[in-house]
Amino acid sequence: MDQLSDEILLQKIAQQDSAALEMLYDRHAQTVANLIGRIVRDTAITDELLQETFWQVWQQADRYRGEGSAAAWLYRIARNKSLD
Repeated sequence: MDQLSDEILLQKIAQQDSAALEMLYDRHAQTVANLIGRIVRDTAITDELLQETFWQVWQQADRYRGEGSAAAWLYRIARNKSLD
């Protein structure tokens, strides 16, 4: 499953595949944490928002329509959570 694209991983996550979520997390957690951290500038809040971001991905992966990259969709979720 290592070679699967982010888009395929989101399809699998939409089918409740927790291994796919783990793989997406492993690929993007550091970048997402950096994005959140630049906005909120607090380590504890960054960690919390990182978890909330991937929880939302788990809950809403079926809403990804493939109109942009899966990474951009993920980063938008993180950004929106950081600005709330």
